[in-house]
Amino acid sequence: MGGTEHNEASFEALRNLADARFYKWCSKKWRPEWDRRLDELSKEEVTGGRFVSALRLAEELLTCKAREQISIYEGVARERQSREMLSKLRLDEFRQRIMGTSVGASVGALRGRFQRQVNAVGCPPSAVPHERRYEYLLDKILGVVNNELRLLEAEGSDLRDAASNPAESAKKPELTASTEPWNVRLSAARKYAKLSRPAVALKLKAGDGAVTAEAIKKHEEGKSKPKPATRRAYAKIYKAAEQTIFPAESFPPET
Repeated sequence: MGGTEHNEASFEALRNLADARFYKWCSKKWRPEWDRRLDELSKEEVTGGRFVSALRLAEELLTCKAREQISIYEGVARERQSREMLSKLRLDEFRQRIMGTSVGASVGALRGRFQRQVNAVGCPPSAVPHERRYEYLLDKILGVVNNELRLLEAEGSDLRDAASNPAESAKKPELTASTEPWNVRLSAARKYAKLSRPAVALKLKAGDGAVTAEAIKKHEEGKSKPKPATRRAYAKIYKAAEQTIFPAESFPPET
C-alpha cells in the first residue's frame, strides 16, 4: 500500500512539474499570440466569414498548444525516466486533461467571445457559428492529440521492455565506423541516443517533419533514403555531424 501511495505521489509531482512548465510557456508565448491574432480579427466587420476565419485560427493555435503540452510532458517523462507517465492509464488521463482543461476551455472562451461580439452589434443569434463547427474543431484537434499520444505510449512500452532487461539496455552502442553503410550508422546513432523509433518520429514531427516510425525503420533497413531536410533533422536529434551518418558517397549533393 505504501509503495502505491509513493508511486502516486511521485507521479503527481512530475505531472505538476510538466504543468508548471506548460503554463509558463502559455503565459509567455501562446496566450499573447492568441490574444493578438484574435484582436486583429475583431477589427473586421461582424460576419459569418469573420467567425470562420477565427475558427481556422483557433484550430492552428490550439493544435500548437496541444502539441507543446504533449512535448513538455514527454520531456519531463524522459528527463526523469518515468515509465508511469507514459503508461496507457496516465496517457488516457492526460488526453482528458488536454481536451477538457486546456483545449476545451479555450474553445469555450472562444464561443463566449463570439456571442459577446454578436450581442454588441445587435446581430441575430444565427450569426454565431453552429455548435457543429465547435465539435468539428475539437474532433480535429483530438485526432492530432491521439496520434501524438500513441507515439508516447509506444515509447513507454520501449522503456518498460528496457526495464525488464536491464543488462541489455545498459549496453550503450558506439557509433559505427565510417566503413559501415549509412543505414547501419543511422540505426546506431538512434541507439546511441537511447531513443525509440516512435520517440524520434515525435521529435521529427515537432520540427515540422512528416516521418513515421515505420518510415524510420525503412531508413534504418536501407529500404528508402531520407530526404535532405530529414537527414539534417536526424543529425540534429542525434547530435552528430550529418556527414558522420550520411556520407557524401551515398548522398551526393543532388539527392
